[in-house]
Amino acid sequence: MHQCEMEWLSEVSSSALKTLKDKKLNIVTILPLAEDMSGMSKHHAKTSATAIEVLHSSTASQESKTCAWLNIMEGAIS
Repeated sequence: MHQCEMEWLSEVSSSALKTLKDKKLNIVTILPLAEDMSGMSKHHAKTSATAIEVLHSSTASQESKTCAWLNIMEGAIS
């Protein structure tokens, strides 16, 4: 049984690891188009402006202000 384990480590396991590394190197990365980035930027600007209005509002509920704050934070992260 010990011989079988040794062969597994040297033959099968190393071959599988090499295959995984090769597959990771062959992954195509797709970059977003400039128009997609522009649209996303406009969307974030619009939602941020709306959220800021809610935060400055004296009539908005605390829940609305919390949602507005979260929207601003999500826009800053993405």
